[in-house]
Amino acid sequence: YRIVHDNLDDMSKVSVYGGTYQKGAWVLHMLRAKIGEEAFWKGIQSYYKNNFNSNTTVEAFRKEMESVSGQDLKSYFDQWLRKEGNPSLDIEWSYNAKKASMQLNVKQTQKTGEFQFPIEIKIKYENNTSSIKIVEITDRNQQLKIPVDKKPLSIEIDPNTVLVADWELRAK
Repeated sequence: YRIVHDNLDDMSKVSVYGGTYQKGAWVLHMLRAKIGEEAFWKGIQSYYKNNFNSNTTVEAFRKEMESVSGQDLKSYFDQWLRKEGNPSLDIEWSYNAKKASMQLNVKQTQKTGEFQFPIEIKIKYENNTSSIKIVEITDRNQQLKIPVDKKPLSIEIDPNTVLVADWELRAK
């Protein structure tokens, strides 16, 4: 399923999946994280003011959000609204003491294409301390090295619940 359909000749393909509205809400939630709280709400208010009681488009919304954020959001909107599905990830991590780094192997296992997105990794250490790193996922299969000061005890994927995705996580 996808949110925006170019051809609505067959209306049976619109909202066939019960998650259409949920995905739309997640896309807005992720957009807020991407452009920042202040820009997001400024864009929402401006878009509402400019389009109250009128027909509008996704492109008009995108342009409003680009205007307030100063970011090019075309690829973001294309990926999350026009592409089918969501990322499904197989994640394996390990620690390398000699290189003072953690290796993260991320494989996208969804049936539909490849997604590009940032993802937060919460690294937990002894004495109940932790740090959050943001890594960019840009390929279907990716190996990332994350510098760490000490041995991680565990990691948590997307600790602030931003990304619309599912995953399996395991230590190597």
